[in-house]
Amino acid sequence: MFSARRIVFSVLLFETLAIVIALALGYLQGNIETPFKEGGLITWISFFQLLLIAGLSWKVFTLHNGVLNRRGWRSPQMVWAIIAVGFVYLAFDELTLIHETLDKFIHNLFVVRETALTDRLDDIIVGFYGLVGIGILYYYREALKKYVEVFPFLISGFVFLFVMVGFDIVGNRYDPFLTMTENISLRAMLHAGLSVAEDLFKMLSEGMFLVAFYRCCQMASEQKAAQQELSGVGIRSR
Repeated sequence: MFSARRIVFSVLLFETLAIVIALALGYLQGNIETPFKEGGLITWISFFQLLLIAGLSWKVFTLHNGVLNRRGWRSPQMVWAIIAVGFVYLAFDELTLIHETLDKFIHNLFVVRETALTDRLDDIIVGFYGLVGIGILYYYREALKKYVEVFPFLISGFVFLFVMVGFDIVGNRYDPFLTMTENISLRAMLHAGLSVAEDLFKMLSEGMFLVAFYRCCQMASEQKAAQQELSGVGIRSR
């Protein structure tokens, strides 16, 4: 079993290497933003990280026996299955851009002409995902009390997520840079910088969630082993 400190170090090292490699590839390709665009290197790394988080959460669910009691979806252990499904959705959203499809659907549904404000709906939807996640964790807060050790990582993950959304909203279009400078090259540099910062915070957010759920998986395994040991002692003492 790895210590929490070692897990954090390993994840942050991986995130740093991923960003450095992406920057190097962008430099070699003549456009620093290329690896950070949809479908680029960072998208695929993010996809696999989100799937890994989903797998860890599902593992915790199975360690809690993976069954529901009469309370159904309100069962305490159900939170882990919901989280697993949620991260699978986020992983495929990362590849297929579901949130951007929702953006276009809302424009068509309400017959709204796209403006600088409404064009940022897809970014706001990502922020909404974060709020839904917080709501789910709050609803199942009693089931999570035994995992209080990971709360700092979860909080950091959500903070980084909302910072990412902020960068995404600002860098969605070039219009914020038009009033800053008339230098076209500088505008492009600022936009590229925001794109890199956005993906940096996305990676950090996912990294913190990865640490949190890996540690939850460790703790659930330890709790399961302790329960089995107690059961074995109880059987032998009869």
